[in-house]
Amino acid sequence: MAFAMDKAVLLDLLAQLSPHRAAYRLLTRLLGRLLLGPMGPHPARLLGSALQLVPATGLGNGCRRAIFRAALAGLALRSTDEALHAGDRCIHLAPGADTALLLARLWERSGAIRRPLEVLAPYEDAHPGPVRRLREQLAHLREGMPEASSDPPEPLTLPEPRRSLYYVAQSLPHHSSGYAIRTHYLLRSLAEEGWTTKCYARYGYPNDRWDFRSRGLVEPHAQVDGVTYCFRPRPHSAPELSPEQYQQAAVDALVDQARAFRPSLIHCASNHVVGLAGTEAARRLGLPSVYEVRGLWHLTRSFRQPAYEGSEHFRMTSSLELQAARRADRVLAITAGVRDLLVAGGVEQGKISLLPNAVDSDLFCPRPPDSALAAALGLRDEVIIGFVGSFAPYEGLQSLLRAVSLLRERVQVPFRLLLVGDGQAMPLLRRRARELEISDLVLFPGRVPHRDVLRYYSLVHIAAYPRAGHQVCELVSPLKPLEAMAMAKAVILSDVGGQADMAEHGRTALFCRKDDLESLAAGLAELVTAPALREQLGRQARRWVRKERSWSNNAETVTRVYCDILAP
Repeated sequence: MAFAMDKAVLLDLLAQLSPHRAAYRLLTRLLGRLLLGPMGPHPARLLGSALQLVPATGLGNGCRRAIFRAALAGLALRSTDEALHAGDRCIHLAPGADTALLLARLWERSGAIRRPLEVLAPYEDAHPGPVRRLREQLAHLREGMPEASSDPPEPLTLPEPRRSLYYVAQSLPHHSSGYAIRTHYLLRSLAEEGWTTKCYARYGYPNDRWDFRSRGLVEPHAQVDGVTYCFRPRPHSAPELSPEQYQQAAVDALVDQARAFRPSLIHCASNHVVGLAGTEAARRLGLPSVYEVRGLWHLTRSFRQPAYEGSEHFRMTSSLELQAARRADRVLAITAGVRDLLVAGGVEQGKISLLPNAVDSDLFCPRPPDSALAAALGLRDEVIIGFVGSFAPYEGLQSLLRAVSLLRERVQVPFRLLLVGDGQAMPLLRRRARELEISDLVLFPGRVPHRDVLRYYSLVHIAAYPRAGHQVCELVSPLKPLEAMAMAKAVILSDVGGQADMAEHGRTALFCRKDDLESLAAGLAELVTAPALREQLGRQARRWVRKERSWSNNAETVTRVYCDILAP
């Protein structure tokens, strides 16, 4: 929206400058190069020339700043690096608090901390919030997050035995991500182990999120299948808090909630924002703490934004994750890879236990194909290759489309590809299907209600999870393949580290080499043409999942950790 407004401003300026032929020609060229057409070879030089010409028009510095904002916003849509280069080269020609904020935000998007602080420092009175945030981030990069309070602990009186306060980043009923589902089933299973639990969402959630921007504040409590969820929402429009202000508010809120609930421990889950607040609240109350590292979100961001890896913000986030793990009395890691990364970062190996993903095999169980849904989708007797999940770039779905294109030429068995879900990669995937001329083979039903996921799984013969060979995929495991295995589906997985311990090749699934199109296509061809193999793999996969990856197994692991840290 801001870009569209700046573009309108620039078009208005062009109309005003039309009597000044030289300025008009140069500015129309700038608009065409930076906003509407192919990017010119020297955008910084072009922008600088346009800004230097403005005084001759008599429109003043306001015109310069409007041109700078519009050009930089348009250029950023093409290349963040080019926008940063042009912005740094030309900011002195359009000085102002508004242009400085735009350039600083672009630098922050790249993961920088020092540079945006330098850009905003002369305008601290106009932008005190962003300046304070950046200064605190710079301190965290150097020294970590300080404790929210230096006051001595005030121990919780008479905590209830076998009572756990579970502190999370997001949850049901407001989001049904794999993260939220893992929380829900683990809490249900802990209740079966005799623990009284409540789930407390991080301070501000969910109304501080962009997708709740236009909604009213959620209710402070919700019940889902016997699990109690508690919220301390904060509107998206509330004044911005710096990291340390947020930490203080989050700890204060959690301490108040814990005094009312009286748990015997605090268990917090990724990421460090939750982990640092949860462990600090536990310290203040004299309670033991557990930090559960389910994912490393800075690694996920670095996949979408390769230049982010190694940036100041990346390094700060990595160090804060380690700090949260070091502060906790015990740590639960989702995979051996995450455990090893924590140990390499200085976390004591003896206090780390593995807590992998699991599945409810009573809910996710074999079921006949949903004939009504198949008819609605136009499916007949084809072999259905399916993917159910978020369309994140690292899921390897572009490779899956290319493999399907190869498969069309290699097998005679009719098949279709069913991609259930949504995400940032959706437009690209639709375009790639058209480019590969396989749109007739690919179905995109979009995001479906969680209650309907089983209906779509029932249609799938082969579940494909060809994750890319990126660090986040090597370390963090997905949940969806376990659901497909529990439903006795034949599964093909890439051999990234995060999936390597989910199956045994040839017995409970097939593995293909990560980022290897030919290996993926060959594995799919083998499964499409071998119904007996599909049935065998599915049957053995379900048997393994029921034995090794149940939520009750995970609850037993967590119970052992709880009892260990609560032992006198």
